[in-house]
Amino acid sequence: VNKLGEHKVKFSIIDFDSNSPTNNQAIATGIYTINVVEKTGPNVTKPEFTNAVIGKEYSFQIMATPNAGGTLTYSAEGLPEGLSINTSTGLISGKTLKAGNSTVKITVSEDGQGATTVESVLTVENIPAPVFTTESLAAGMTMTAYPETQIGAAAQSGGTVTFLAEGLPEGMTLSESGILSGTPLEGEDFDIYTSEKTYSVRVTARETLTLNEADTAVF
Repeated sequence: VNKLGEHKVKFSIIDFDSNSPTNNQAIATGIYTINVVEKTGPNVTKPEFTNAVIGKEYSFQIMATPNAGGTLTYSAEGLPEGLSINTSTGLISGKTLKAGNSTVKITVSEDGQGATTVESVLTVENIPAPVFTTESLAAGMTMTAYPETQIGAAAQSGGTVTFLAEGLPEGMTLSESGILSGTPLEGEDFDIYTSEKTYSVRVTARETLTLNEADTAVF
């Protein structure tokens, strides 16, 4: 039957008496109603995704119950790259490396029944940039070793912070771990009258093993 709705069906039962010379017949008739309904998919809860964070493991369970006791199969469209759904359990998991919003369409089908589709937005966040804890640097003297100074920056995701500096005086360096050291030399633009020069040093801090934003401070 390809048409939905109620269908009236007439049944007739005929009993022939083969021993009767007149071939008597006994007839019983009944009218029955058959209701044809569309297959109903499983019950699926629209997901309210928790936010994912780039570079971190993510998991979210899709909730669904069968409508007729059948086996459920899950699929997803539009998941951020790096995330996937378990077709048997409905668990979304993985690690994504790109921030942004994705509209995810979840389809759950049931053996012998229909399918149900829901959609929701999944947000992938950047990890916050490290926060500098060093506010200023001590003055140095030319031709004199600068005291080793640790520039501080607090990681926001438990990673290791690496540093990069621009504009340092000649003879000074900043290590990846944030230690400032060296012996400042007299550059060509050193002011011989005031015997000093002010440098604007730009330091960038970034957490390793993540793709988070970097923070920059000028000293």
